[in-house]
Amino acid sequence: MKKRSLLVFGISLTAFLLFLFPSYSYADDLYLPGASQLEGTGCLTAYSGFTHNQIFTPTYNILTKVGVKMRNMNGGEVTLTVKNAITTQIVFSKTQRMGQGEGWIYFDLVDDALGYVVTPEQYHSIWVSTSYYPTDAPCWIYTSTDLYADGMRRQGITQKDGDFTFATYGFDIDMGRENPEEEEEEEGETVMVVEEEGGEDTGNDTESDTDTGSDAEETNDDFTESPDESQDVEDVVVEESDDVEPPMLDSVIKNKEVLEVDDAEDTVEALGEDEIKITGTATEGDEVAVIIGDKAYTATADENGNWYVLFSASDFEDGEYTVEAQAKNDDGEGSEKVSMFILSKSTTAQLSDTVVEEETENTSLWYRLYTGDLRYVTLILLLLLVCGLFWLLIIIRRKKEEKEEVKVGKKQVKEEKEIK
Repeated sequence: MKKRSLLVFGISLTAFLLFLFPSYSYADDLYLPGASQLEGTGCLTAYSGFTHNQIFTPTYNILTKVGVKMRNMNGGEVTLTVKNAITTQIVFSKTQRMGQGEGWIYFDLVDDALGYVVTPEQYHSIWVSTSYYPTDAPCWIYTSTDLYADGMRRQGITQKDGDFTFATYGFDIDMGRENPEEEEEEEGETVMVVEEEGGEDTGNDTESDTDTGSDAEETNDDFTESPDESQDVEDVVVEESDDVEPPMLDSVIKNKEVLEVDDAEDTVEALGEDEIKITGTATEGDEVAVIIGDKAYTATADENGNWYVLFSASDFEDGEYTVEAQAKNDDGEGSEKVSMFILSKSTTAQLSDTVVEEETENTSLWYRLYTGDLRYVTLILLLLLVCGLFWLLIIIRRKKEEKEEVKVGKKQVKEEKEIK
């Protein structure tokens, strides 16, 4: 009986530990914690007539999730938009249902892409908007203290005291060589401009209208990359040699969305003038030719072996193309051509077969506890209580068995004495 109880307890404890410390998940790499400001007691109405926004500096060059903390949530829709605060270009805008009451609402960007490309050295802005509610309107929680050092709270382009509560998640990928066609920017500082959206403030907010300073300044090092010019395949492809290492694919980025491409059978769908960036690695100094149909785009691997090409889908007619790559060394010898993925060009919006990221959520219990999921906190307490009760029952049963053994022993001794 004792062995059976210990076996059951051991199995239960093992299952509990496996749940508490789950195996490594690929999603953990997609949701590394980035910039954040987690405190706040004030709250500003978030309906779209206001232009409240939080300036932040991304930690990673790929943004995969953004969270904001709100109050008076009523289950309606809320829209979160992230912009490049230098160029005012929208990185993404996503609408979803909000929860109830007060708490964090997270916008997961890992869907048919692996995230959105941002520039860590530049200011970006987070905008939150809801429908208009005359009473108990949803609001964005903020603090009047400047706790977040790499950004600030704003109304339109006017800087305000403090910061909104927010959290970003992402990861880094190597974007490859510098753009050889970009011109050096003149030295000096450029005033940061944030596009103002919506109407004027109605004065119903609880914040002060005092401007605490001039617009933040930031060096504008954002360059608009021009697609590479294509060449004829006959002018680029060379004879293959076993002495040259073939190039490797790192990532495929479509219009700042990082796609998941694992093998040569995966399909990347493109419309109209979509821009596709292909990054990879090769031997330092080798020229890499990316071959698509009868066109080729070339790049040279830098000192770290990184390279990329950038092209527009408008260069191709509708249809499917196998994207291949070949490396060429200084002696003019080429590697074998390797297939990377399939490019499907279409003029109609039929993107149903886009590669989908399957593992989109960090399921670690520690992550759940960190984000304050009361369901998991309660589950852990219940598991600990069950384990404690199980041990208590084993101890009580063992004590009872020991008493029975002592009682039987005394009875045997008494009977032996009576016999004598």
